[in-house]
Amino acid sequence: MWKKGNETQTSDDTQQLIQSAGLTTDRIQALGDSIFAFAMTLLVLNFRLPTVAEPLATAGHVLFGLIPQFIIYVLSFIGLGVLWVAHHNQYNWIQRSNRTFLWINIFFFMFIVLVPFFTDLLATYPADILAVIFYGLNLVVCTSILYLHWWYATNKQTLVVTNATEAIIFRFKSRMSFSIGSDLLALIVSFLSIRTGVFMLILTQILSIVPSVVIDKLIIARHSFRKENA
Repeated sequence: MWKKGNETQTSDDTQQLIQSAGLTTDRIQALGDSIFAFAMTLLVLNFRLPTVAEPLATAGHVLFGLIPQFIIYVLSFIGLGVLWVAHHNQYNWIQRSNRTFLWINIFFFMFIVLVPFFTDLLATYPADILAVIFYGLNLVVCTSILYLHWWYATNKQTLVVTNATEAIIFRFKSRMSFSIGSDLLALIVSFLSIRTGVFMLILTQILSIVPSVVIDKLIIARHSFRKENA
């Protein structure tokens, strides 16, 4: 009798330890919003006005010279926006957390905060292949960790709501796989043409923000084909 009571107490203690090991998803989302807001704000600090203006320089000339930096700024801001939306959308289905899941988020936020640094690097050395590679690889790492974030949450559906269907899970994975693959392809192309590679990075972000009925139909069709041939 004593043994059974002891086992029950041990089970209760174990359950309490499991619950104390994680935070609610509300706290994760609040931290995520703060990190993204901080990273997005830092991007504007990358703009640098000339310290010594030319005698005939005007505000128009200075602003015209900042166009390349502005393009990179827009690319990074949209990239962060795409990642924030994807992270936010996943929490429409994720309702629980655990210690491992928390650390996945922490590593994700660690690379998010690096986006302003690599943006500054690319804006300072736009013709340097290493600047493009490091910038693009950071985006790939961010999206890859976000993919891991979704995979871990939906694996055996331990952290998601019960009505998260296979089609929904597959759709999220497919969109992130598309972004990862497109960014990697852009980096490969960058070795041949830096401008083309950067353009492909921009195109990937545009495709991620524009509602794409065609892409969704292809994802659904692929999922149906896999299901029929399973």
